[in-house]
Amino acid sequence: MLAELQLLRGQAQTWTDQVLTSDHNLLAGERGKHVEIVAELDPGAATALEFNVRTGKAGRTTVSYEPRRASLSVDRNRSGVTNFAPAFPGTHTAFLPPSGRDTVKLHVFLDECSIEVFANDGDATISDLIFPGRDCDQLEIFTQGGRAFLKSLAIYPLAESRE
Repeated sequence: MLAELQLLRGQAQTWTDQVLTSDHNLLAGERGKHVEIVAELDPGAATALEFNVRTGKAGRTTVSYEPRRASLSVDRNRSGVTNFAPAFPGTHTAFLPPSGRDTVKLHVFLDECSIEVFANDGDATISDLIFPGRDCDQLEIFTQGGRAFLKSLAIYPLAESRE
């Protein structure tokens, strides 16, 4: 990790060894507009693992991993302001090859109007612009289709760069 990036990190909120389901948001009450998320997850029986970021009344952006499809995606259909160009709303997908282990590692950087997602140490990456509403700062984690296991999760608040 770049030393300059570590200088932007605040104190992490961390979780380990948690069961994830479709009806319980482990991150209820967690907020962040400028954050770094580092997670290691075992999909278990889940058909999808989902992080909703920059969530609020005006929308959300969803990062999803579907193990059976070997697919990583960022859905910005409801990510805030999307009506300025017909091609802007959509879902961007990358193939995420099996890693030879039962876990997936996600490293997500989020700021005012962008999201960067790195999976399994760079095996798949997605970078997108987003334009969320001012109130969109909630974080959520869910599964689809069954339970999953969160091995570790750290959410670092990031200071805004002063260039």
